[in-house]
Amino acid sequence: MHKGKVLLVDDVTDAVEEYQRALRRAKYAVETASSGEEGWEKCQQTRYAVVVTDWRMGDLSGLDLYLKIKATYPTTEVIVVTAFEEIKREVLNDSRFDELVYLLKPVEDLDLLLDKVKRAMERVQQRHPKPLLITEGKTDWKHLKAALRWLQVRGQAPVAALAFQEYEEEMGSRELEKHCTYIARTPQPRLMIHLFDRDEPDVCRRVARDYGKASESYKNWGNNVYSLILPVPAHRQETPDVCIELYYTDEEIKRCDANGRRLYLGEEFKKESGRHIEDGSINCSELNKRGIAGKLIENRVFNERDENIALPKSDFAQSVLDEVENFNDFDFTAFSAVFNLIEQIIRDASGQVG
Repeated sequence: MHKGKVLLVDDVTDAVEEYQRALRRAKYAVETASSGEEGWEKCQQTRYAVVVTDWRMGDLSGLDLYLKIKATYPTTEVIVVTAFEEIKREVLNDSRFDELVYLLKPVEDLDLLLDKVKRAMERVQQRHPKPLLITEGKTDWKHLKAALRWLQVRGQAPVAALAFQEYEEEMGSRELEKHCTYIARTPQPRLMIHLFDRDEPDVCRRVARDYGKASESYKNWGNNVYSLILPVPAHRQETPDVCIELYYTDEEIKRCDANGRRLYLGEEFKKESGRHIEDGSINCSELNKRGIAGKLIENRVFNERDENIALPKSDFAQSVLDEVENFNDFDFTAFSAVFNLIEQIIRDASGQVG
């Protein structure tokens, strides 16, 4: 696993090759550019944690590249390799370069380069605000927040820190996709991650790479904007069009609240009549609309007294988040699949790759 992604920019091939060898031995992922123009083009295509650039290069100098990167990608660290006389003459009295990190050449001791890059990587990690997760459903974030809390307490969380867009109005897949498209037009100072359900194949193909394949992954929209779809948990392989509630076991889904209400699974009912298979006094009038396998029913389930005994998803989610009685001992292990994929995105966006 690499420590982070570094771009080397220098028009002197020997210097680039020497730096590259040293950084790769230190387990950094390294790419190169032979001019300031090429370096800037690569920065627009790939998010690097650190850029190491020579000063004197053609029309776009290392200082010009520094200013462009800092104006557009402020969380990227830039190290300028230069001679002391150049620093004295052009930088020391210019406020635009107050935070400039430089390395004096000739760089005879490559440990100095490695130390500068290591410190720059540490600043990148410290500077990043928490990534923001935006979910398609208004209750999804509550389940994920509860799951991350549970995993963190047990030392099993793949993600160290994550913020959630906490809202109570349904977003929907179309609006969430529009949001990806809109905010990806301009650089985002914060990593924005959009999570989609799996129930709309056309949408899934647009928001995740290799949808439906074993190598299914996330999509990088550019400018610090990413999207992914819910991975299929191991216990739902036969019904892969999952929603977030199906990360729980059937037993957990069927937990009753204090009023005796609960979520129902579509397969609990007879397809023809809507009668509950085990309890004939219960009937679901939503069955034909909701379907059978892998579907959850949160409304219009009636008992013999014509009382609606279905638990809305919003109440189920709030009970899980608040750890109310009968909802306070869930096992969130299956949610690790979501956070593992989110962690891949975070490493990608911060210039770290696996």
